[in-house]
Amino acid sequence: MTPERFDHLLSLVQPYLSKNTCHSRQSISPGEMLAVCLRYLATGDSQQTQSSSFRLGRSTVCRIIWDTCDALWFALKKKYLKASSSIEQWKCIAREYERELNYPHCIGAIDGKHICIECPSNAGSAFYNYKNYHSMVLLAVCDAHYTFTMVDIGGYGRDNDASIFGESYIGQVFQQELIHCHNQSQSMAFNFHIP
Repeated sequence: MTPERFDHLLSLVQPYLSKNTCHSRQSISPGEMLAVCLRYLATGDSQQTQSSSFRLGRSTVCRIIWDTCDALWFALKKKYLKASSSIEQWKCIAREYERELNYPHCIGAIDGKHICIECPSNAGSAFYNYKNYHSMVLLAVCDAHYTFTMVDIGGYGRDNDASIFGESYIGQVFQQELIHCHNQSQSMAFNFHIP
């Protein structure tokens, strides 16, 4: 990530990360919080590794990651993660796939990514995946320029992409052929759930 892109992202999430403090000690800056979170998400290293790298307590790193992911979600969802709301926008995505990738009649590429997590209490084996660790699944649809158009976050690690897609709001909308309805596509853009 370039410094300019980091600064732009920081300008978007900073209002969600800034905290008023009345303590005498200095709080962690929004820039450092964003750096900790992005490094954790990019590397897949443990929170303990991030704790050592940034010289922060493990529980502090855990809270930073949680708060910063929330801030990223709220800061970016309306501008960068907005689903197409008309048939013409879907047709434009299909034209881009054909023009850029020579792949006609395609409105998105979909894939799932396992995000390593600590097993929630009383979760049993719901989050334990075939790669032998606990995970939550990020299922995303991208356009021809690798931009997310729809996401579903929070699927159980034990489930495969097809079952997560079928159970997600995105999959249900496709199965019911409601993708062209304006109101449905607005609310269909994102489905964030923690099972």
